[in-house]
Parts: sequence; structure tokens; C-alpha cells
Amino acid sequence: MVSALLFGACGDGSSPRDGDLTSAEEGGPSGVNGIVRAGPVCPVERPGQPCAPRGVPTIVSVLDASSGKLVTRTTSDRVGHFRVRVDPGRYVLKASPSGFRVSLPVTVTVHPGKFAHAALSLDTGIR
Repeated sequence: MVSALLFGACGDGSSPRDGDLTSAEEGGPSGVNGIVRAGPVCPVERPGQPCAPRGVPTIVSVLDASSGKLVTRTTSDRVGHFRVRVDPGRYVLKASPSGFRVSLPVTVTVHPGKFAHAALSLDTGIR
């Protein structure tokens, strides 16, 4: 049985950061911190003028990695951050590609009392 508690961004007002694996007290909550970014966002990239992908608000679906069944959904905030509580296990996360060409799924393993990190990418189609 998976318990899910949804947050917009991080429930405590903070934002997840790339590479975070946030440890909670033993037996505490577990889940996924993440970010959804879209790119490329510039038609031409030039030296000295970086054009990094941008965080975007969208729906993130959390699927059981074994069965492919939907566990829960959450929404990333205006800069792409999200946080969702799920029981320990393996999950596949997908961002809704509304307005984008492709959303590549990301597989994460959630450990008891920890939050795994996921960075999801959306393809804008700009070439």
C-alpha cells in the first residue's frame, strides 16, 4: 500500500536541489524531491551567452516501476520544483509534456526515511 501526500514544491517552503538525497529521521517520511526543466529554450546558443533549460510548472505522475500503475500525481511549482511523499520502493516519474514534444521518464528508488531526487526533462523542440 502506498501512502501519498502531495505538496506544491516542497511542503516546508524550501526547494529541492539537484543531487539531494535528503535524510529524514529513521521511520520518518520518504518520497521524491525533484525538478522539471524544459530545453532547449534558445534557438541558437552562442559562446558567453548560456541558455540553460528552465524549470516549468507541470503535472508529474508517479508510477509503480514493477506494474506501471499510477501511484499518485503532483504538480511542480512555477520554477519546476516538486516534492511528493511515497512509500519506499522503485518508481517511474513522468512529466506531462503539454506544450512540449517529449518527456523522458526517470526511475528512482526511494529508501525508508529518505527523499530521492529526480530531474525530469521536457523537450521544447527548438533546434
